[in-house]
Amino acid sequence: MKIKKTIKAYLRKRLNDKYYIQNLNIDIENEKQKKVLICYLDYTALHNLEHIMHPQIYEFSIMIKYFLSQNYCIDICPYNYEYQERIKDDYDIIIGLGATFRTAVQKNTLAKKILYLTENPPLIAEQLEKARVDYFYERKGKKIPLERSGVCFVESDLYIADYRICGSNKHLLNQPNTFFLYFIGLKNQNFSYDGKRKNKYNFLWFGGPAAIHKGLDICMDIFERHKEWNLYVAGITEKKLKTYGIHEGISNVHFLGFLDVNSKEYIDIVNETVFMILPSCSESYSTAVLTSMRHGLVPIVCQNNGFDEFEDLVFILKDYHIEYVEKEIIRILEDYSMEELEKRSKEIMEFADTNFSMGNYRKELYQILDLYVNVGGGNSLGVNDCV
Repeated sequence: MKIKKTIKAYLRKRLNDKYYIQNLNIDIENEKQKKVLICYLDYTALHNLEHIMHPQIYEFSIMIKYFLSQNYCIDICPYNYEYQERIKDDYDIIIGLGATFRTAVQKNTLAKKILYLTENPPLIAEQLEKARVDYFYERKGKKIPLERSGVCFVESDLYIADYRICGSNKHLLNQPNTFFLYFIGLKNQNFSYDGKRKNKYNFLWFGGPAAIHKGLDICMDIFERHKEWNLYVAGITEKKLKTYGIHEGISNVHFLGFLDVNSKEYIDIVNETVFMILPSCSESYSTAVLTSMRHGLVPIVCQNNGFDEFEDLVFILKDYHIEYVEKEIIRILEDYSMEELEKRSKEIMEFADTNFSMGNYRKELYQILDLYVNVGGGNSLGVNDCV
């Protein structure tokens, strides 16, 4: 038994070690070549670029391309790399997040340290998630752990970094050398808007496994009261739902499982729905919302999720309790005609295609790194717009 455990540990270590990729773009003749560690995703994220499932992969590839354009020697390591002791101590730049970022910062005191913050500030995120967990317990009598808080970020990350690059919610993070940019929403290239198929009473919840964090329980309780509405739920499995004690069985709540944005099924769903509802407790631009906006859905989201600045396009929920959210949905349905919603839908789509594209993200990231962090000194290669 001891031998088996030793072999398993060895194999796991060897496999995990493969994810720490070193010396990309190395110039052996240049002893002064600068070195960067990108601690975000692992290299396997780039294996299937013809069928990208998450905008993070676009962000990752754009980061890599930036440092290639500046002739850096590039190392790549996942944010949660298991063998932290192997992280090197000769980097000029460290950009990323997670335990890997913290270890690299400790080992590279002279490096320029750039935190890539994809959530709200950690203490705020924890407080907001705890409130939702407590509300769930109050209603259902079931205790669940915090699922998002502390996984990628801790409060000290904000202070060990020299610079912070993050999404919106600017009012929640007021520190010098903090820069904000728009994240990327996916776009199905076969999508075309079909207003004739839209049903004002169809809603899409498009999230992930942290269902209480993202308010699925709140949506389900509300839609159970309103059988004249339909809620389509994508991105969470029945098995995961059961861990919360939530079971399928509400006739007007339809579970789709994993929904591929690049599929015909996704196009059918967004062309039959009007609203994307995500009463999440804490996000810094949910990419699910950005993706939905690029396909013409009208978001209904809670405040402090990155969309407060877009109140003319997005419906902002000021509270998360069921009675309030239910009244707001009823108000929206009563106050807005289908014609008004279609007009807003097209405005949202135009805005999102401009601001949440790969091209805009690349432009903003390069500008931050060049002009403010001064990594490339303003000498990046030309930035071309693309979807």
